[in-house]
Amino acid sequence: MGFSTKFIKGVNDMKPIKKFDYEKFDYDSCYHEIVSEIKKPNILICGATGAGKSSLVNSIFQLKESEGATVGKNSRPETRGVKKYETQSGSVNLYDSEGYEIGGVGTEKEDEYYKNVLAVINDMKNKYHGDMSEYIHEVWYCVSAASKRFHDVDKKIIKYVMGEKIPVMVLVTKIDQVDKEEMDALIDEIHSQVTSVNIYTYSANIKENQPGYEYVQNEEIIKWAMDNLDNSLQNGFIPAVKNDISSKRNLILKEYIPKYAGIAGATVLGTSFVPVPFSDSMPLMGIQVKMSMSIINVYGIDASMEKVAAGILGTGMISYIGKTLAAQLLSIVPVIGTGAKATVNVSVAATVTAVLGTAITLLCEQYLKECVDNNGAENLPFAEFITTEKLKELIVYVKNNKSEFGLDSIINSVIKKNSKN
Repeated sequence: MGFSTKFIKGVNDMKPIKKFDYEKFDYDSCYHEIVSEIKKPNILICGATGAGKSSLVNSIFQLKESEGATVGKNSRPETRGVKKYETQSGSVNLYDSEGYEIGGVGTEKEDEYYKNVLAVINDMKNKYHGDMSEYIHEVWYCVSAASKRFHDVDKKIIKYVMGEKIPVMVLVTKIDQVDKEEMDALIDEIHSQVTSVNIYTYSANIKENQPGYEYVQNEEIIKWAMDNLDNSLQNGFIPAVKNDISSKRNLILKEYIPKYAGIAGATVLGTSFVPVPFSDSMPLMGIQVKMSMSIINVYGIDASMEKVAAGILGTGMISYIGKTLAAQLLSIVPVIGTGAKATVNVSVAATVTAVLGTAITLLCEQYLKECVDNNGAENLPFAEFITTEKLKELIVYVKNNKSEFGLDSIINSVIKKNSKN
């Protein structure tokens, strides 16, 4: 399952699992392992100068905060006319083409821009020959509705990218500067010249509940981007996206919860017994800690993991996560064996882990909503927001509503898989 055994020593020893020492657990190394496992999508942003690339990208991605970083600032040159920079999560690489000045068909600057865009695509292929993880994975091509024109250089670049089998979408920006008829005319013109390309509309100046907001297609843009990345790259894309809570939750329930529930089940299967409450045991507790940190990372919560871990320890959350879960859930899930050293089976391990992961997911969502009400994360540190009372309440809710999150299917899948081993 791609899970490092560095933090789960003893999985295959067939010996009683050692007790988890939460005071000595290496949270910092655990977090850095999580980050290193994420594959980063490489996205190339193209379009004429003034086409609204900066506004688009800054509205969708959380960028590094160094001196108020935006597209075109605090970035480093990568190759001819293209700069590379990272999102705040560090999980997406953005390549910003510097654009071209609109000056008529076949101008020298347009030709130079065409060559520069092709260069960044081909240079990465040549530099990392055969390593698809280092190639350009998507191209976002911005066309300003205010210009009311789709230029030959735009068409040439888009067709070249499509010929290279790289997913590309056209983003008609600045739609607040035209009426619907003008916007539709430009979209029709683009479709007439590049028939199979996906086109979405956007404006940074139209806010929710304002006239024309129905044409601001943020959700469609994000969905297209997700649909055109493989699963491993989606894991990098989602943490970098602002405010898309539903996609983050979907990713966690689809990828993270099954992964860690499966690891917990396999761990129990590979050991002679797990003491009850098994929250004291290593590696099960280590698995759950890593899962929790992974989920926090998906939500892009603006707090270093070192501070988060310290805050968790300060409130007793780490020990509470496992111990309370085991005490609550062991009463409703099957336990194999009797006596002082009762054996916890695959079902118990998978259930506890799945419920915990989902509760942490809801906790992160609550935190982000609270940040809005408190005018930003700087006014509500994550470590202070976490309390055992909040987590306990969410654990009980998830435990009683497992079907709402599809947990029964996940748990049954883990049991079925391990019954074959």
